[in-house]
Amino acid sequence: NHNADKSDERTSQKRENSNESNASDKSRLKTFTSETVKSSAEELPAFLSKEQLATLASHTATPSISVYMETHPSGVDKNEQKDMIAFKNVLQQVAARLRANGMDMVAIENLLKPGYDLIRDDKFWMNVSKGIAFFISEGKFQYIKLPFAPKDEMLINSSYLHTPMIPLFIARDYFYMLVLSKKQAK
Repeated sequence: NHNADKSDERTSQKRENSNESNASDKSRLKTFTSETVKSSAEELPAFLSKEQLATLASHTATPSISVYMETHPSGVDKNEQKDMIAFKNVLQQVAARLRANGMDMVAIENLLKPGYDLIRDDKFWMNVSKGIAFFISEGKFQYIKLPFAPKDEMLINSSYLHTPMIPLFIARDYFYMLVLSKKQAK
């Protein structure tokens, strides 16, 4: 009976210790979640206004991540989900570079979470155009579906990379307008 009593005491002590550690784990979890900045993926229009372009151009934060990648709006590559896999690989490269630069893993996960959420969004990948640009920084995850196929690029800097978007602003597409009225056509 004496051994059984000691066994019961040890079991109750283990329970108390585990309850104390669970309480500290919970407070640690609350601390980390309260410090994180929640963001979700935000689509920018394919043709940016001057204000939107100025906002992107004037953005400074460390890190500011720019990713440009060619995507496949149709065909075998789309069916095999190559764009989704390529984006996942880019996010892993970004995470590795940020980690190599000394960034905390929890901060990296919070920064890239909207990207990983996009990977699981089949609807997003079924409606891509020829290219896509991602702009990522703390509290921001924005993307633009591009009407042209950019060169695959990734840059981690203190500001976003804009030069691959130049074709968007100097497009030489011609449009014709037909005006119809009851009296004449122009």
